[in-house]
Amino acid sequence: VSPQSLSMNFEDDSTGNDGSAATTTLEVDSNRPQWDVIVSSSGLDQDELNNTFDDAYTTNTTDDDLDDDEVLLEDVTDGDVDVNFTDIDSGEYEFTFEVADTDAEDTATINVTDTGDGEVNIAEGSLNQQQGDIVEFTVTADGASDEGFVVIGDEDDFGYQANVSITDFGDDEEITLAFNSYSAGLDSDDTITVVDTDDEDDAIDFDADDDETDLDGILASGDYDVSSSAITSGNSSQNAADTLDSSDDVATMFLEEPTTEGVQVWTASNDNADEVISADEDEQVDELTSAIENDLITQSSDVAYDDVSIHQISASGIEGALEYAASNNSSVTDDPADQLAFLANNSLTNTLNDDTAVELRVEETRSSAGPNQDRRVLNLTATDFDVVVDEENDEYYVAFDTANAEFENGDVADDEDVSFDVEFTVQDQRLLDPDDDVEQDEFEDSYTTVSTPFSINERTVTFDQDPYNLTNVEGATVTGTTNVAPGSEFTIRARSDTGTQPSFVESDDEVNVSADGTWEAEIDLSDASVGDEYTLSVQQLSLAETEEVDGTVVEQVQEPATFTVSDLSPQDVTATVGDALTVTATVENTGELESTQTVEFRVGGNAVASQDVTLAGGN
Repeated sequence: VSPQSLSMNFEDDSTGNDGSAATTTLEVDSNRPQWDVIVSSSGLDQDELNNTFDDAYTTNTTDDDLDDDEVLLEDVTDGDVDVNFTDIDSGEYEFTFEVADTDAEDTATINVTDTGDGEVNIAEGSLNQQQGDIVEFTVTADGASDEGFVVIGDEDDFGYQANVSITDFGDDEEITLAFNSYSAGLDSDDTITVVDTDDEDDAIDFDADDDETDLDGILASGDYDVSSSAITSGNSSQNAADTLDSSDDVATMFLEEPTTEGVQVWTASNDNADEVISADEDEQVDELTSAIENDLITQSSDVAYDDVSIHQISASGIEGALEYAASNNSSVTDDPADQLAFLANNSLTNTLNDDTAVELRVEETRSSAGPNQDRRVLNLTATDFDVVVDEENDEYYVAFDTANAEFENGDVADDEDVSFDVEFTVQDQRLLDPDDDVEQDEFEDSYTTVSTPFSINERTVTFDQDPYNLTNVEGATVTGTTNVAPGSEFTIRARSDTGTQPSFVESDDEVNVSADGTWEAEIDLSDASVGDEYTLSVQQLSLAETEEVDGTVVEQVQEPATFTVSDLSPQDVTATVGDALTVTATVENTGELESTQTVEFRVGGNAVASQDVTLAGGN
């Protein structure tokens, strides 16, 4: 029989006294399955105690053993329960919990603050981003505040202002907001949204019609105040004015002009590309980085047919346009590939011309197409492609299978070598932000374009020898090179020629392409006889034509003797004429055959002593 243990503690050090901020968690732990507890607290009467705990437990205020300021909590068990401090005066309260029929007891303290007297703060002091991109920041509330207000900018000082009412901070008392600097001033309710978290209670109220300044162009570069407060008593305009006058916190948002820096091409096997693309969206960049570090995705402008071509676009400022395309067009999903395809086929804000927001053009070179021939152009709408977004570094990885790519003017065949130019151009009027009086041709001169060469080539494999003779050993080595993507796996097979008895078929089905395009296979020919003839062939690599070489099993030849000298002692010495020196060194035969060679000791390039050394292989 053990005495009862009891632990009753509040999860939070403080709580509010109104709304959701008045609720906190009481953590209960004991070695007894169920019991009754008498609770009391100086400063609280019986009715206040009853109101605090009656949602968590069955409460009893009429038991004869209770004092006037005590409440009996019936059928208490282990676990967490919610208690409510609505309308309790602010102050620090110590609660005493006494088990009704044992000596077990515990105390717990909590500080009650007036809801609305707490603070709402911004976790980051400075927020740095490029025009057109999305700025994320976290707003936190102390236990006394369950609502808050945020003002981005100030119309009087910055010519722009957005007012956001935070209606619920959720269980973790914080909320992360995303501000789209591209759609700012475009009358979009999705200019400010809640970033997806595990807390489903996070909520805001933002109506672009009433809560935001209209802008003709993109939000200008420069710095903007981001102010926060726990003020929520008035309407949106009044709360915004009060927040600007009496903010709890002010962060600074710095917007820089966007840049379009370059495009480069990577290649990957279908399997390795799928590992990245099939990962959860928040894990794709890590998977991509790991694949690059392990040489499973390598940089190359020459991509083998049926491999995946990955075009890395380095451009800031387009993130917000992608999100705006999804939020304002029901046909566009949250998939970045869907969003990019929309921008590449539609105009968002252009009034000076009808050009699309961006252009991603993969066009065959004139030299590749030949004179007077139509050049092939990638059809981005018809081609199934994926996009991996690295938001932190403003990188967009556009990936498509070269065998499944759709081209205007004829698709690429598996036995062709075709050269292309890849161009990415930003053409959106809002992003380029031209002067008000600019002419159409001047505006089009301001387009920003980056380009790089790219080719799709027939898949090829070569053997390092032809014919390829092997010895009759268990691990006969076959080597070669290929242009298929590193990390690709295939099979090398050795099949005996007709008439060879006994016949044999041996293979290595785990041949892997290295980062430099080389490969190595091991074939078991230990049961073959000297003189047996065979054919080595490449399998499972989707070649346009089978690659094979002939070979003959030959007698194993030992490696010739190779002498190496090491551990010379002494390395440096001073001597006069007539002195005798003792010099030692280690001589090793790294070959397989025995040999006798002369080892010389030289001073200043001249041999002053020598010795014949005979060593068997490996000694």
